[in-house]
Amino acid sequence: MLGMENINLRKNYLRLLSLLLIGFYILNCFGPLRLTNDTVRYLNIKTWMDVGSPANGIEAKEFLPHGYIWFLILLDKLHIAKSFFISFFQLGYLLGGLWFVKKMFGKSLNGWSFLFYCLLSWGLLKLVITPLSEMQFLFFSMGALYFFNAAEENKKGMDLFFAFLFSTMAIFTRTVGIVLIGSFLLTFLFRHRKNLWRSMLENKWMAISIFVFLVLLCSLAAQFGIAGYFDYHYKNFTLDPNHGLSYFARTIGLQFINWSDVFLNFPAPKLDPSQTYTSWLAYVYLLIGLAGFFILLYILFVRVSAIPLVVKYFLVLYSVIIFNWPFIEPRFWAILLPVSVAVFMQGKAIVSGFSRILILSYRAIYIVAGIASLLYYSYTSLNKQALSLKQDAGQWKNEYQTYFYGKPLSDSAAHVREPIVDLLKKYD
Repeated sequence: MLGMENINLRKNYLRLLSLLLIGFYILNCFGPLRLTNDTVRYLNIKTWMDVGSPANGIEAKEFLPHGYIWFLILLDKLHIAKSFFISFFQLGYLLGGLWFVKKMFGKSLNGWSFLFYCLLSWGLLKLVITPLSEMQFLFFSMGALYFFNAAEENKKGMDLFFAFLFSTMAIFTRTVGIVLIGSFLLTFLFRHRKNLWRSMLENKWMAISIFVFLVLLCSLAAQFGIAGYFDYHYKNFTLDPNHGLSYFARTIGLQFINWSDVFLNFPAPKLDPSQTYTSWLAYVYLLIGLAGFFILLYILFVRVSAIPLVVKYFLVLYSVIIFNWPFIEPRFWAILLPVSVAVFMQGKAIVSGFSRILILSYRAIYIVAGIASLLYYSYTSLNKQALSLKQDAGQWKNEYQTYFYGKPLSDSAAHVREPIVDLLKKYD
């Protein structure tokens, strides 16, 4: 009886803390528009589409998918394309994505504990309050996984329809969403491998249909920008004097460091402002990333069998793509945080002895770093001058200060990009 009371008390505390964290997220929605290079690109593409998408515009050569831009256009049609509403709806995307993960894992996942750890992530908070496509991608990709898993369990055609609808929206939001189709295909092939193989042997037209489907899938590469991704790799590969080995080794190493940035909940550049990743800190983060990722794989494929198969394939395929992604940013890994947290929580039964001490220490670091990040972002959201100096390493300082105060506060300011100030005037 006493044990049940303790469990209920802990659940109540986690519920209260999670609701408090949501309150902090909403508070940060009131902050100014947070600019990044990709944010400016999205807003410029939207402006280009607003005037009819002229073929001679430089935005015509942009390779960013237009799914997120449609979201911005919809808000504009509703006359609410402002920083608060963009952030608020992105918070809705996040909570919706977390709901899909909880539904997928069912009773094996403590919902309030899961929500608490996810909302403490600096990466997820940053992506909620910054106009970028990641939260929309998170919502549609987790929804696609949920509906496909439901279709596998319930054999309902409507679930399968929504799985492909959500995956299509995910692909048009971020090209890497193509891994959802790969995850569906691999799950289907594995579950039905015996019957499928027998049918293919008996029916040559089924074999031909599968082959044609794969060819059509490859033909979409140019449309979704996948060919450009391989071309980028090829150019760097040929320029590498070590036949590409140095290029890929460096890319994968930096991505492991970014993985640690997200899952340690404290980005390495905060400790190494030079961001050269050549100090002892880089090797520490690299080793943590390697260890953490292989623990994740161990839980996925060795110790816990109850994890949905489509989730396993998605985690692996997405990771393979991002480990070889030529653009080094932690936000690409933040997408995996919710479903990875759910997987790690499945492995709690195998923790004992010294490993338990390590896990408790890790949780303490994660929580303390999360609280510090929450306070830091709240401070910059409520302090315009601090935001102008800190946002995106201060590269938009002159534009922010011109928008806030009429001119840059520094006498040494050399240049103010007026188109950026115009974006702030329109969307803040």
